[in-house]
Amino acid sequence: MARLTARRRASVAVALVVALGALSVGAWALGEWKPFAHPSAEPSWPANIAPLARYVEDTTRVRFSAHVNVEFIADAQRFLDRVTNDDGPSAAALANSATDEAVGRALGFWSGEPHLADSAHLLRTSGDTGVEWLPEEHVVVVRAKDEKAELSPIDRADLVMVLTEIADDQHYQLNERMDRAPTPQDFQVLAGLAIGEALWVLDRYTSRFDNDEAEVYRADRSSRGKEFNDAVTSVNLTFRSLRVASQTVGTAFVAALHRSSDGRAMQHAFTSAVPAAIDQMTMPVHKYGQRDPLEHVEPPAVPAGGEYLYTRQMGPFGVHLLLAGGVPPRDALEAADGWGNDSFIAYQLEGRVCTDARIVADDKAAADRIEHGLKAWAATRPAASQALVGRDDTTLLLSVCDPGAKAAQPTLDAAASDQFLDRADLLRDRVSATGQPVLSECIAVRFYRDHAAADLRGANPDVNPFEAIDTIGYDCVSSV
Repeated sequence: MARLTARRRASVAVALVVALGALSVGAWALGEWKPFAHPSAEPSWPANIAPLARYVEDTTRVRFSAHVNVEFIADAQRFLDRVTNDDGPSAAALANSATDEAVGRALGFWSGEPHLADSAHLLRTSGDTGVEWLPEEHVVVVRAKDEKAELSPIDRADLVMVLTEIADDQHYQLNERMDRAPTPQDFQVLAGLAIGEALWVLDRYTSRFDNDEAEVYRADRSSRGKEFNDAVTSVNLTFRSLRVASQTVGTAFVAALHRSSDGRAMQHAFTSAVPAAIDQMTMPVHKYGQRDPLEHVEPPAVPAGGEYLYTRQMGPFGVHLLLAGGVPPRDALEAADGWGNDSFIAYQLEGRVCTDARIVADDKAAADRIEHGLKAWAATRPAASQALVGRDDTTLLLSVCDPGAKAAQPTLDAAASDQFLDRADLLRDRVSATGQPVLSECIAVRFYRDHAAADLRGANPDVNPFEAIDTIGYDCVSSV
């Protein structure tokens, strides 16, 4: 299906720009989190940090294996100057983001000029915090006078989260493994595990707050969240969703694993039974527990006359977003659940950035759903994109080109990403409420198969979300 024209390249970008945005720009944005050599010293802690470190060790059953330096800075501006060591996007990041932007326009994720490198920088540097981990310096910086200072509930909670990340990194070498991750899915899985475990421990810790502490914590967390959201309103919604996908999915996955019968389930997930992709994390019972393997896929060839730029992987969330450009988010999610693997290339041809992709489905029925969504997506692309869709058994093929920053085209709204990410949130909520991952997964999958994400927020007057969840829950009890 390769085409010798510029439209060919944009086609591949359609499917993989999601992973592209999350990995190409995202990896730069996460560049501060890199592997580092841990000093070989017996861990010791300041007086106001020691109880938090012990709590992390007791909760995770992971022991700190190396000393962690702690630096106290009470002055807000000095603290900010200390932890903000970022001169903005590098020349390489800016160059890569120009290609990423073109691929995203081809795929219909955004139009115009979204300035992805600047957006990644803004997401990373926005928001107030009283705790920062500087891994390359082997130090945690705390906004407080000294080790005798009384820490606020939110700062103690953030320290618990950061200390969990550090302990897991020391024990499982997560930073080094993420740095060496061969595919975007490998990277996102490890990031999701790390962040998901840290947030799980944070939730356990904050649940111990008394009423006064809990009220102060909620108010501070809400205030910081609003400040962050206000600061990043200019960032494209689809790009923002790409940046939080692994965190959202990982948090639900970790919650489910901690409820499993095997008390070592998290240890296995970090080591001998690492999820193959985030689709296994979205369905920890059926896709992870039953080990849904990745299908084999070969990257498309660069068409004659094209200049190769890079190869990426879209992943199930990327495929979902792609399909949501042509069919309702409910249908896009059901189709994306049949993702088996994918590979796409970005290249330049006749002065334009294009992309070709191969998406392998789990089976024929899944391929039928993905094909339907891709054809609907192609029909919405501007004529200048020259979008093509093909099929070879259970492998779907697509080719599309950047229509240009001035091209008018439909783009994704929040409903597309919400359908995927909110399902993970519902899974986490049900696991917390019922303690039963099998039942919880059944409820989450069926609710978002039958309903739009907005239904859970009461946007549809014909749907009572609580009654719907209860009804689905009764059905699931009898079927799982």
